Amino acid sequence: MLRALAVLPFVLLSGAAARADVIDLDRPRPVCPPLACPPGSPPVGGGHSGCPSLCRAPTPCDEATPCEAGSRCTAAAESLCLERVSFGNYAASVRRDACAAAACPDDQTCWTGRYCVPDPSAAPSPTDPPPPASTPPAPTPPAPAPAEPRAGGCAVGGRSAHPALALVATLALVGFRRAGRRRRAQAC
Repeated sequence: MLRALAVLPFVLLSGAAARADVIDLDRPRPVCPPLACPPGSPPVGGGHSGCPSLCRAPTPCDEATPCEAGSRCTAAAESLCLERVSFGNYAASVRRDACAAAACPDDQTCWTGRYCVPDPSAAPSPTDPPPPASTPPAPTPPAPAPAEPRAGGCAVGGRSAHPALALVATLALVGFRRAGRRRRAQAC
């Protein structure tokens, strides 16, 4: 029991490390420069709402796995090196350079096949009349900022999400010190 209580302050203090990655929910979204990616490879990257920095690997397709509506399956013009990249809060396969003699760096794989690309014939033609304009919806008032920190161990605005745990940790630490003094006093 005493050993379990000895670990408690360290477990509770580890919550302080989790607060180091606080996301400012009021910060405006960044204005990202356009990233030119080949058709069928949309931009990805950024993590935590940052700007895209790489082009996603193409979505493979064949007769068994057709493309979504508005896309068509086409043969790859060249073999591609693909790499799995972590963006902090998610990971994705991204396209790199073309495979040179069917070889890629060690952390990448060479891929050739058929993949989905946007189908220009499925898009409305520029001569088609635009759809009728609808009245814009009434503006909604902004949501009030939360007065309390969000649950889940994260801190908003630098406040601890678990003040009761901090109190328990402090009391446990004081108890350990008193118990240690008593043992030293009895040993003398």
